[in-house]
Amino acid sequence: MRRSIYTFTLMTVTIFLIASFVPYFLTADAPAYDGQQIMGFPLPFRSYGGLCPEGVCKSFSAINLVLDFLLAHIVALGISFIIKRKVSLDSISQVQK
Repeated sequence: MRRSIYTFTLMTVTIFLIASFVPYFLTADAPAYDGQQIMGFPLPFRSYGGLCPEGVCKSFSAINLVLDFLLAHIVALGISFIIKRKVSLDSISQVQK
């Protein structure tokens, strides 16, 4: 049981980090070209750059950060449920043979 909790937590953190930092690395040099540097997927929780009347635009949304983390939890839970179901179906088919 503990192993599955650790696996689930590791999977959640991995999904969250990948989904958050891939957009960041794809838009890393965007402020140099009047674009926005974005962090977070599907809800961007941090953006930097762009064309603003007062200069550089910065924004951070704690709500989007929490929602992104909850979405990563839901995705990890779904993946672990699918894996667990597949393993249990494979073990049932081996017992029946």
